[in-house]
Order: sequence, then structure tokens, then C-alpha cells
Amino acid sequence: MIWRFGDLVIGRSTATGWGRGAITKSPNHQITKWLAGVTAAALAVAVVAALAAESGSIAARVNGTPISTDMVDRVVRDVIASRPKPPDSDEIARLTQSALDSLIDLELLYQEAQAREIRVSDKEVDAEIARTRARFANRSQFESALKASGLSEQRLREDTRKTLMVDRLLATMPDAKTPVPADAVDRFYEEHRAQLKPPAEVRVSEIVIRVPAGSSVTDRSAALDRAHAVLAELRAGGDFATLARTRSDDQKTAGRGGDLGFVHRGELPAAIDAVVFSLPPGEVSEVLEGSDGYHIIMVTQTQAGGSAPPGELREQIARMLEGEARQQRQAALVKTLREKAKIEVPGAE
Repeated sequence: MIWRFGDLVIGRSTATGWGRGAITKSPNHQITKWLAGVTAAALAVAVVAALAAESGSIAARVNGTPISTDMVDRVVRDVIASRPKPPDSDEIARLTQSALDSLIDLELLYQEAQAREIRVSDKEVDAEIARTRARFANRSQFESALKASGLSEQRLREDTRKTLMVDRLLATMPDAKTPVPADAVDRFYEEHRAQLKPPAEVRVSEIVIRVPAGSSVTDRSAALDRAHAVLAELRAGGDFATLARTRSDDQKTAGRGGDLGFVHRGELPAAIDAVVFSLPPGEVSEVLEGSDGYHIIMVTQTQAGGSAPPGELREQIARMLEGEARQQRQAALVKTLREKAKIEVPGAE
């Protein structure tokens, strides 16, 4: 289950784990991206940690339960880190408000699950954590991610139980299992036929050498030297995935051997985008400069644009529309809960 509030998605996908992103009625690329979850294994723990109780000032209280500013900030940082371009101050303010609203709504749903005496067994919690752990290369990597997030295994169990309870609450809502009518799928297909042609995509792996904002010329030069040293190893026959795991500063992709997944034109910064779509599969780029440091790119797979089989598209559309209907039911429930709840936001008028 993925919870979508405004522009944020915070939750656990039963297919791919924790993640967040936008769900839109858009071309087939966006439908398939949503169905795939668009989530990195390294974020699986990071988002759970964002939902954990943390120290710091209080951003809001929901029927007396505090939501700290640390929780809100963690969600915002994770969203920003997943985007190719850094947001401006207005966008950060909007994301911060969306994150707070999302966490308030999630807490309301959890409290409602408790009120309805929804239960989740230890066995179910164990199974879900096992699915999360399986997305890491080994237990050591999983434990390192937990440590980096500041989340103990006990806290992970508590948060996993919480999210499973909310999933179960949403699954008990009226019409939760009602299939999308065939005529609704056909109507969407006909109205968006031209848009449903998937664009060309490439699957990209990357090695990133970070350069923090405000770094000195000396530090930037040292980072560039590191990037060129990695490139030299690649040119000498080094394995890209191995070097990504050991040399890349991008924790979200390093554990997967640098795999960034499929991207289409315009998703990456312009300078990097142009190189990505000119590289043949298996060829390594030169060192590329981005806003966050230096990148070395390799295209591992290409997928030409064109027409997808109508049957395949209709199945995907049905699943997308089911998701939208679920979000509408969820929004209606959250609206009702908000009307009954005591929500305190310090400093709000």
C-alpha cells in the first residue's frame, strides 16, 4: 500500500517496499513507473526512520500525539534527494507543508486502526521485515542502512506493525475490493490513446563522487581527482557494479551496483541527459559535472518507444484506476478523521 497525500507519497508498496512519488494520469511511461514503485532499496529504511519518533521541536500534535520537526525534515530531505534538480526556497516550503500534512494524515489513520482494534501478528511483521531485508545484498548492508538512519530493529518492528495496521484499515473500507468497470478502462484508453505510446528509455548505472555545497576549490579538485581515478579503473577493465558499490557516494544506488533504473529524456539534468541518450549500451561516459558532484554513467539497456499491446495497457490502466479509487476513498476517510480530530500546529493561525 502506498499513501498519497497532495504531492507526496509516503508508504509501503506491497510490491517494492517503502517509497514515494507522483501518481498521474499521464503517458504509459508514468503508469509503468508507478506500477514499478520507483523506489530504491536504500530508501526502504530511510522513510521508515522518517516516521519514527525523534527528538526536536514539535511540528504538530494529533489528538495529543506529537509529530516532531525532525520527522518532517527527514521526509523533505528524502524527497529532495530523489529529485534530479535541487528545489528553490518556495518549493522547499511547499514540500515541508506537504510532508507535515502527510504525517498528520498517516497518524490519523493509525489512530483509527487502533480504535477499530485492527491487529497485526508478529508473524506478519516478521514476513514484512524479511521482504525489506531481501532487497539488500546481505544482512550487513541492511544493518548498515538501519544504523545510518538511526533506527533500531525494535523501532523498525514497531513502525512496520503500524504501517501494516493502516494497510489493513484501508483494505476494510467499503468497495475496497470492487474492480474497476471495463467501460471505465476502455474510456480512459480511448481518451489517452495518443499519450499511451511509451517514450524511448534507457537503463542507467552511475557512480557519483559527491561535492557538498560550499566546498572549497581544493575539495572540488580532490573530488574530481577521485572521479578520474575511478574512470581510469573502469577504462582498465574494472567492473562497473563492483566499483559503484565500493566507490560511489550515492547510497541509494551504490548497493545495487549503481543501477538507477530506467529514465526517459528530461528526467536528468540537461548536460547529463544529453550524454545518457548518446551512449551505446555498455560504454562508459567521461566524468560529468552535476550540481551535486561528479558522475560517471553507463547505459546498460535501451528500450525503444512505440506502441504497447492494447491488452497490456488495459491491464495497467485498470490497476492505475483502482489505485486512484483507493486514494479517493482514503482521502474521504482522512477528511472525516480530520474533522473529528484535535490537530495543533504551533504558530499556525
